[in-house]
Amino acid sequence: MDTALKNPGTRVSGLDALLRDKPSYADVRQSLISAGWVPVADPDSKENVIGSDWKEICAADPKRCEVFDKLPELTSASADGQALMRFRDPDSGQVIAVHAMGMLSDYAIAGPDSRLSYMGWSKEESNPPH
Repeated sequence: MDTALKNPGTRVSGLDALLRDKPSYADVRQSLISAGWVPVADPDSKENVIGSDWKEICAADPKRCEVFDKLPELTSASADGQALMRFRDPDSGQVIAVHAMGMLSDYAIAGPDSRLSYMGWSKEESNPPH
C-alpha cells in the first residue's frame, strides 16, 4: 500500500493515484477496501434504487435484490445506469462518493469487460450519519 494512504490526512489526496486507470467498479472497490476504506451502508438504498414497493419486489424476486447484500455501499442508482456508492475512511471519518455507470449486475466483474464502469469520485462535504 502507498505510504501516503496510511496517513489519514493524506488518504483522500491519494485517491486519484490509487484509482487511476481502474476500468470497472469492481477494480475500484477492491482498491478502496485494500487501502482501508470501509463501505458505508445506506438503510434506504433499496427504496432509493427499486422504489417504495421494494419489499414486495424483493420478496417476489430475491435475486434482483442480492446486489444490496453484495454492495452495502450502494446508495442510489437511476434508470439510465448512474450509480452512487459511499466509502468512509475509518481514521478520519471522511466519506467519499464513488460514481459508476452501467449494469449493477456486473458489480463483481473486474477489468475492461465489466459493464459497470468507474466514472470518478467526490469528497462528501457533509458526511452521512450512517
